[in-house]
Amino acid sequence: PNPDKPGRWLLNYGARRFDRLKRTVTDSVILTVVYCLIVWAILALAAEALIATFGVSGDGAAILGFFCVWASGTFLFTGLMFVANAVFNNLGFPVLSTVFNWGRATLGTIPFVHVGAHYWGPVGITAGWGLGAVIFGIAALAACYGVLGRVAERARAEDAARADKLTAGP
Repeated sequence: PNPDKPGRWLLNYGARRFDRLKRTVTDSVILTVVYCLIVWAILALAAEALIATFGVSGDGAAILGFFCVWASGTFLFTGLMFVANAVFNNLGFPVLSTVFNWGRATLGTIPFVHVGAHYWGPVGITAGWGLGAVIFGIAALAACYGVLGRVAERARAEDAARADKLTAGP
């Protein structure tokens, strides 16, 4: 942001109303949680019907049933990471978006899937994948609110410096 162009600065950061910015993110989190809980409930209730409709049996039925009843709920945390990514990318912290996405795809998947497969077979693979999503989704959301706080604090410091410069005179 260019402090010499206050109109643009104000527009880009919600008129420096960081309370509104935080509220928008919180509302996005609420929408994501509600939507994911509804879809999760539908999948959980439809698990047996889906298994029967697709004629899945054996391990396939176990995996599909586990996914519908348990693992699909972990998409809630993937959704939280998407909200965090939007904040990171729009407030000048795209590297955090990359770090969390890469981390979830590697550190949040490989070890958990490996352990899950070793102890619980195919269902454990799905569980391990979901666990990684939970961990990285929570961490990304925590970092997201940290970024919001940092951006607000940086803006307050810039405003104070600008005010000091204006009151100091020639």
